[in-house]
Amino acid sequence: MRKLIIIILTVFAIAGIGYGLYAYQFDADLKPANEKSIIALGDSLTYGIGDKTEQGYIGQLQKKLNQQSDYSFTIRNFGIPGQESSDLLKQLDSMKVNETFNEADWVIVYIGTNDLRVATGGNFQTISKKAIAQKKEQYTKNMEEILPAIRGFNSSVPIIVVGLYNPFQQSERLNEIVSDWDDSIQEITEHHEDTYFIPTNDLFTDKNKEDYFSDALHLNHKGYKLIADRIGNYMEEEMQ
Repeated sequence: MRKLIIIILTVFAIAGIGYGLYAYQFDADLKPANEKSIIALGDSLTYGIGDKTEQGYIGQLQKKLNQQSDYSFTIRNFGIPGQESSDLLKQLDSMKVNETFNEADWVIVYIGTNDLRVATGGNFQTISKKAIAQKKEQYTKNMEEILPAIRGFNSSVPIIVVGLYNPFQQSERLNEIVSDWDDSIQEITEHHEDTYFIPTNDLFTDKNKEDYFSDALHLNHKGYKLIADRIGNYMEEEMQ
């Protein structure tokens, strides 16, 4: 009987050690509480074209968040130059097995500039009501699919949707178009939980373009900083 008790106690002891090792391994695999992961999706503006320091708004946002919060932020940049909203949908489809979304604490979506560029003749100069209306319809439809697609990877992650800006502020008609597209996208975000719209067009109103742009469309380091600061300030408020 005594031997039986010893055997039973030995089995429980081994099991306890095994569980402890498993629990340790499980805890070791968990992301530390002070680490935050952000996924950024978009086009050349997310990629950071035009910034000679190669930071773009992504690099500057990461630096800002790490300096002004108690967390350690890492941003994974999935921006692809030239990408339209339809291309982003395809990109998301190809990322179905990508586990980075499961660990994301935030997702930033900055897409639509190339949709608008194509709708205005490829250079923002050709204003055709029919072409703009058709492209806007497709753009908003794509956005209505993009947000649920992200939710398919991570059902609770907060999503930031960044609004468009008019690279030719002197064009009142183009300003009206950008505002109209932004209004539609903002309305879409309001129908999705934990999804937030952040405008950018007003950041460049009454600004000297040469000070903030690297070419006709893309921003320079100073221009990207305006966007990084706006997104960062919003995130800091939400995390308080």
